[in-house]
Formats: sequence, structure tokens, C-alpha cells
Amino acid sequence: MLHHVRRLLTGAVLASALTVSAALPAGAANGGNPNPPPDPYHAGTTVSDLNLYVAAGGYAEIPFSPEFKAALTKAGVTVKQLHPFKPLPGKSPNDGLWLPVGNRYDAIQLDTRFTYPGGFVLTNKAGKTWSANGWSLLIEPVVAGFYVNPWVGNQQLGKNFKVVDASFVEALTTGGFFAPHFEGGQFSWGPTKVALRITAKMADVLKKHLGVVVAKGTVLGHITVRWSDRPMWQNEDSIEMGKQKPAPPVISFN
Repeated sequence: MLHHVRRLLTGAVLASALTVSAALPAGAANGGNPNPPPDPYHAGTTVSDLNLYVAAGGYAEIPFSPEFKAALTKAGVTVKQLHPFKPLPGKSPNDGLWLPVGNRYDAIQLDTRFTYPGGFVLTNKAGKTWSANGWSLLIEPVVAGFYVNPWVGNQQLGKNFKVVDASFVEALTTGGFFAPHFEGGQFSWGPTKVALRITAKMADVLKKHLGVVVAKGTVLGHITVRWSDRPMWQNEDSIEMGKQKPAPPVISFN
């Protein structure tokens, strides 16, 4: 019963405003930083301040849009995922992002942030980097966003930069936020192919520091999330659907 109450409360928190947005820096530093340290504020912990989470397990994937991939390729930019982010199954790192979700990773904080560890590094032909290791989804009305404390090269620049926008209305309607799915031998739920649109700040930073030319509102990719009542993989490093048997049901929700 407690489990269902928490799930309902969590759904209410997210349903008050979901959307994905992220953050990029302003300012610059020469050189690269291929392994930025985890950011304690945005990465959070595996323990939620509210003791709430969306689900016990699952995954999310963000295939990059053709427009964003073309811009990266033109600028000679490569992508490196930071644990627990990974490349899409069977794809190159420049094709998009895959990440496990669930109570081992996500945490809903008292200030309505939904925190998540990991991230990625963008490196251009000159070896200059933009990177972030730790993300927050800030609950906002209608549109929400992912925020980071980013690095350009070896310098950490600013705080709470928003990277992409996403429509909560789209997540609920065409995205099918609460629609059930069956894959990997179990049921899951979550939005499908919700557009993540690059903010003006992100577009400016990409152009200034990495030579990536994209306009505000360009779709970075479309996010699909599949939450489950139990971890979908026994081994978090195995990300190909069907290659691992589902783990035993999670019976502790603290």
C-alpha cells in the first residue's frame, strides 16, 4: 500500500510539470576536461529527500536528431558518455544517450528537483570540451528543464544552466506519459519520443566554444522513458534488450 501511495505522490509531483531541459556553460577555458568530477548538487544521491521515486527501475534513451548529429559532425565534435550514461545499444557514442533509471539513480529533492548522476562530454577537433557530470530536472509548469553546473575545458563555469526544453503537454498527450508497455519480459510505463529543444544559452555556448552551429529550438533528440516496478536488468552494464533476465522484484521502498 505504501508503495502505491509513493508512486501516486511521485506521479503527482512529476505531473505538475515535466519537461526535459539541460544546461550549458558560458565562458571558456582552453584545453579539455574528458573526466569531470561528479557534481554533488545535480547528481544528488541514491536517497531522495522526500523518500519518493518514480519506479524501482527502467531506462531512458535519447537518439540525437539528424540536425543535431549533422551539426556535431560538421564541427568535428565527438561524444563521450559518463557513467551511468551509455551509448545507445548497438550505436556509436555520437548517435545518442542511453541511461538506466530507477531508485538506484534518481532522487526527488525537497526543492522539487529530480536529480540524476552521470552525463557526457563533447570534444571538438581542437580538443576543447564541454562537459557535465550530474543533472537536475527542475519541476516547472508546462515546460521544465534539465540543469547542470557545466565545465568548459578545465574551468567550471556558472551554475544551473538550462540545456533543453520539453513540453509537459506533449509528454502527457502524444508522448503517452502514463501509457503501459511490455518489453524485456515485463510491463513498464512512460513517455515516448518527447522532443528536447535546445535553449538559446546552449546554442550560444556550443557555437562559441566548440564551433557547433545550431539554432535555438533545434531538437537535440527525442526522449523515451520506460519505468518499471523492478529493475529491468540484473547487470546495469548490460543494456541490450533481452540479453539479461529481469532481476527479482524489489520489495524495499525506503
